[in-house]
Amino acid sequence: MDAPILLTLGIKPREIARQAFNIESVQQLPLQFYEDTQNRADPKAEARIIETVQDRLGSSNVLESLGFTLNTSGIATGNLESAYKQLGSMLDKVTLQLKLAESIKAVEAAEVAKRVLSTHFMRDLTGNLKAFGGQRFRCTKCNAKFRRLPLKESCPRCGGKLSLTVYKGSVEKYLTVAQDLVRRYDLGQYHQQRLLLLQEEINSLFNEQEEKKKQPTLAQFV
Repeated sequence: MDAPILLTLGIKPREIARQAFNIESVQQLPLQFYEDTQNRADPKAEARIIETVQDRLGSSNVLESLGFTLNTSGIATGNLESAYKQLGSMLDKVTLQLKLAESIKAVEAAEVAKRVLSTHFMRDLTGNLKAFGGQRFRCTKCNAKFRRLPLKESCPRCGGKLSLTVYKGSVEKYLTVAQDLVRRYDLGQYHQQRLLLLQEEINSLFNEQEEKKKQPTLAQFV
């Protein structure tokens, strides 16, 4: 996802992501900045005493002589592979992230867990559940896609077998991790009940489908 898709020779500052403007362009930070950090000052207020790229927009030196506070022997030095890529499952990634949060005094691990749960896991669970209900069907032979399942339950073009595009595993892959976070950090009844409702909705959907797949016996009709 971080691979460059488009390369340009000329850069127009107004056309790039605004997050790039929130970079300081000074060679040293003022003493007031460190004093304000002791008082937990609002970061936005510190922009008044520290020049950023945002302040240079519209001037001739917007991309010239940008200052930096720390020297380096090589701008390309550093880790070639992040820990996020080295770790396998999402559970391992979240576990190490929270372990790091627990080691830092300035970070509340429970707050980190709550934000990961609210902004990532729950949104993915609800989004994937919605995607499953409105998914398309794909032919495994000619790769044709259909908005609705044909009545003959096979590809009308080549007669191939139709397959789902969203599977059960992708819908519930974060459910166990999310429930573990709620229990471990005691995130409250709201998140606990919200996950319970999602689990009941997932179970009602897939259990019903699994029951339809079972071959009935003759004894059931006697």
